[in-house]
Amino acid sequence: MFKRKYNTTLIDSKWSVIKNGVIFKVIPRKGEFIYYDDKYYHVINVVHNLTIKHDILIIVNEHTQPNQLELPQNQLITK
Repeated sequence: MFKRKYNTTLIDSKWSVIKNGVIFKVIPRKGEFIYYDDKYYHVINVVHNLTIKHDILIIVNEHTQPNQLELPQNQLITK
């Protein structure tokens, strides 16, 4: 019934395209982590281009250690 009217592209910090036409249920926000294609990515910025069609560029860095989140020492969760 409702069609998606935007194009989402994942790009790295050097502005080279990782994947074009990625489908998200919710557009990620700056500072969030996303899991795509068996890798974790840290969202640096989200750029919206409002022309005839809504283009969304999601600028990411690949996160190398997903088990250790970057929290300050006083916010680490211990058992």
